[in-house]
Amino acid sequence: MDALTILFYGNKTFLAALEGLKHDHWLTGGVCGVWSVKDIVAHMACYELLIGDVLGTFTGAAEHPMLDRKAAMGEAWNDATVAERRHLTAQAALDEYLAAYAQKMARAEAVGAAKLAEVGTIPWYGEKYALDDYLVYTDYGHKREHAAQIMVFRDTLK
Repeated sequence: MDALTILFYGNKTFLAALEGLKHDHWLTGGVCGVWSVKDIVAHMACYELLIGDVLGTFTGAAEHPMLDRKAAMGEAWNDATVAERRHLTAQAALDEYLAAYAQKMARAEAVGAAKLAEVGTIPWYGEKYALDDYLVYTDYGHKREHAAQIMVFRDTLK
């Protein structure tokens, strides 16, 4: 498995769902539960930061604030981190997502392909899993899911 390519295509799919969507439409709720497109983008920015923190534990990063918050808050983390970003404009939410994606990719490259594929490195996820397994489900699959929701919403605008 090529984890970096998987991360690249997850991002490409997510951005394609956003492409050309007027920022006015980013504020309409109900795209994913009560969330708007902007809320989904803010949520995905938080996931980029979270995954970046997970990868940072393999590169010696001293701090991993998003990972610590997720561990402490559990499921409440999703709504809390989105609520903290409600004041952002659509562009600011997208900018945060893009910056967090770039940081995550840099950390993934620093971890390296061999470590990303090494089974047993993330026992908290499962003893028979490697980081690249985690990335397929938590990053790529998650982006595909939200991209599909955005595309369904876009269909209602026609």
